Amino acid sequence: MPTVKYYYLLDTCALISLFDQTNLFLTRKIEKIFEQRFKDKAFIYMPNFCIAEVFNTFAKLKYRKEKISDEVYKTLKDEFRNLIRGGRISIIL
Repeated sequence: MPTVKYYYLLDTCALISLFDQTNLFLTRKIEKIFEQRFKDKAFIYMPNFCIAEVFNTFAKLKYRKEKISDEVYKTLKDEFRNLIRGGRISIIL
């Protein structure tokens, strides 16, 4: 029996919800997508312009809205960077 693979195209708000976790319903959905990815049952794609938008949103939370500390800002950037560099998210050019 062939293995079913799912293909997901995520945008900025989906990735921000993964890190923000204010909308628990959406966060759980995104976490489930990543669980499928880690089990090699799914591919996750993201347009390359969304990468800049995610980093910009983190910076906005830090510098304009002052909602997160320096430590949280650095952690968010590092975690997201690991997602895209580790091949967990494929970038669409």
